[in-house]
Amino acid sequence: MIDKDTLLKKLEAIRSEPIQDFVRKDEEWNDYTEYVDAEKICKNPAVSCCVFTYNQEKYIRECLDSIVSQKADFEYEVLVCEDCSTDGTLAICREFQARYPEKVRIIHANRNYYRGALNFRRGYELARGEYIAICEGDDYWCNDRKIQLQYDAAKEKNAVAVFTDNKTLKGDQLSPQGVFEGRNLYGRIAHFTREDFIAERFGGTGYRGGMLATATFFIRKDILFKIKNSEFGRKRLGLGDIQIRTGAPRYGEVVFLPLVTVVYREGVGVCTTVHPKGKNADFSIDCALAEFYLRWEALTPKEKKMLIWSNTVRLLNSARFSSNVSKEAQVKIRGFSWSLVPYLPVTKIRKFFIVYMASYSPVGYRLIAKLARIRQELKQMLGRKSS
Repeated sequence: MIDKDTLLKKLEAIRSEPIQDFVRKDEEWNDYTEYVDAEKICKNPAVSCCVFTYNQEKYIRECLDSIVSQKADFEYEVLVCEDCSTDGTLAICREFQARYPEKVRIIHANRNYYRGALNFRRGYELARGEYIAICEGDDYWCNDRKIQLQYDAAKEKNAVAVFTDNKTLKGDQLSPQGVFEGRNLYGRIAHFTREDFIAERFGGTGYRGGMLATATFFIRKDILFKIKNSEFGRKRLGLGDIQIRTGAPRYGEVVFLPLVTVVYREGVGVCTTVHPKGKNADFSIDCALAEFYLRWEALTPKEKKMLIWSNTVRLLNSARFSSNVSKEAQVKIRGFSWSLVPYLPVTKIRKFFIVYMASYSPVGYRLIAKLARIRQELKQMLGRKSS
């Protein structure tokens, strides 16, 4: 049996500082400018469409167009949380605020504190709707009744959250079908239990077979703050996409609507600022912690092993491939990753893991490269002989 407590202690041990990801500092929290027409803005919005953006001038216009054009029989606001962009993002947002003063509010961070959680939390707290619909500035909605359909489903089912399917845009290539539609999963998801949503069993093969896109999220505001105020939320980010996806089912009914309402754009960056040194490693550690805390009880023994493996790879990739990770953080993550080897279930995976880790060392990398060349030469020699 895998010892969860031991793993969590190991994860906690690699952090060199006390809990630090979100400590509210009023001088930072209040350092923003709100652009709003106080007379024309809707007074009692049922839904707050929270848009998080940073340096997305190429995409933010399409995103906002898709939101202000929503058709609904209730009032809704568009709350744009603009994280002190250095390009023309703010100017475009202000253009929309001037054109749609009854809908659009802008929360503009006056400076960068390199605290992405600050932008999200501030947005959620300043939202005035009973429900919050989330969209990052590089994505957009492709159904002009998205929030109406989700609102109706939430009221009908007394649901705490409503999600939908999405298409994916890679460069100029838009997927012809939704992520789950193309895999014929609508019928299966219709019978999901809370545990299925927590474990994200969308692929039909167990844990993390697929993910819900953030831009499909529609959740009651009070549930967001229950997640934030939970034991995990007080310690960590608390309101990231993993926390919302896995936290919401703990507080009530979750509904999946089998239709495409969102286009998720892959590989174009982030919607908030990150610290130039070291923070990405901390964020990856927090994501790993989120999954251990929030998913564990809903997983089967096999899925628990998959959880350990996937988070080990996540931490390794954070240290190995991110230029934003300090050398000190890389050392901490590598040390933790080595300590996970005994928990990996399959001998072949352990061997692969050791080779993977060896590639961090210049000597180990050269050795692996040399072995690969020798193997290739042998294959070529055998090929010539057989011919």
